[in-house]
Amino acid sequence: MDSKKPHLLELPTEVILRVFENLDRLRRFQPPARYPVSGPLGPSTQFADGSGNFDSLSRCCKKLRSLSLPYLFRCLNVCITEEQTAIETLRFYMGFPGVLQHVRILYFVMEIRARAALMPTLPVSFMEPSLSDLMPMIATFFKFIPYIENLHFIVRESTVGGSLRKIFQKFNVNESFFSHVRALKFSIGSEWMIDLCGTSSGLEEVENSPAISGNDYLPYSIDYVREEAASRTADGYLSRIGDCRAASMMKGIRDSTLLNPGSLQKVCIYGRFTQAGLDMFVAHVPFVTNLTIIGETMPIERAIALGRLEHLRVLNIEGELGVSRGSFQSCPVHQPYLWNFAYYIPSLQQMWYAGRFAGNIFRNIDGQTIFQDTMWIDSFKSNIVNDQMEDFDLDMEGC
Repeated sequence: MDSKKPHLLELPTEVILRVFENLDRLRRFQPPARYPVSGPLGPSTQFADGSGNFDSLSRCCKKLRSLSLPYLFRCLNVCITEEQTAIETLRFYMGFPGVLQHVRILYFVMEIRARAALMPTLPVSFMEPSLSDLMPMIATFFKFIPYIENLHFIVRESTVGGSLRKIFQKFNVNESFFSHVRALKFSIGSEWMIDLCGTSSGLEEVENSPAISGNDYLPYSIDYVREEAASRTADGYLSRIGDCRAASMMKGIRDSTLLNPGSLQKVCIYGRFTQAGLDMFVAHVPFVTNLTIIGETMPIERAIALGRLEHLRVLNIEGELGVSRGSFQSCPVHQPYLWNFAYYIPSLQQMWYAGRFAGNIFRNIDGQTIFQDTMWIDSFKSNIVNDQMEDFDLDMEGC
């Protein structure tokens, strides 16, 4: 009897795809190749770009090449640093529309800085010649990838982002091209992208952090201003939130929540809240389960406002920037700080401080906090926290 093992190509297509799914599952814990470069609160769970097994399989024959395309080109990195090179790169990508249909994760990073002619109020014809070609090409490029699920939209300079927004409007790059986006990471000045994303699937994750925007930017100032302002923008939100960027962000979050109630579950904000501003923010994210606040040490009395988030399981307070995590001899906030948040937020299961100290919250059968078991643990020194740690994908260190 011939006991020769069957060749991969001899297997039914359904079996080959099952093999591919198992290989793909192994790639989930490989960090992405270019951006972001760090994930200090846990291993990244984003897919790596097309390399390794799928790259090798795609070179075997036409059949395996065809079957591996959705895995091989799922993740795409587009980093724009120079106009002419970017034009050639985008033109190359758009020459393979069938391949771009498989892109589900896009890292779009635009490093180009504005020069004298690039202002949001000026038409494209006022830009430098190469940039006048580049901006419409970027808008056209996004029309070739309508099935993105995870989008990193990073524009290093807000002036460039404002111009890109006008180009998107001119070339009708609307929400239909971002309707499947579930996770959006955006730079300061690109808050307008929230309005475009997740109209079909529902936006599940929103993040802005210093690693995305850069340390040159100040955090959002989220403050509810009760006095009516003479000037209104962002559908009246500027009359209630003093920071125009924060107003645009809050409007986007509100619209997304109204369109797909219950979808937004993970939020990371680089900002400082007043009590009134926090009350407004909480009202906009009623179903959030994971919340990260960067840029301030949240006063202990804010736990009462956060207690209205009935589904909040994980709270991460990064505190002020500029202090090395490794410099702490012990947790800079005391145990009652953790206990108060655990007491006022009945759904809370885990709390982080400064991206290093974690408190796993223990409760009895009545949901009351067991204070003697709930304490800060240094994740730099203990494997217990790492084993029980929630899945974070937060970028803090910059690129």
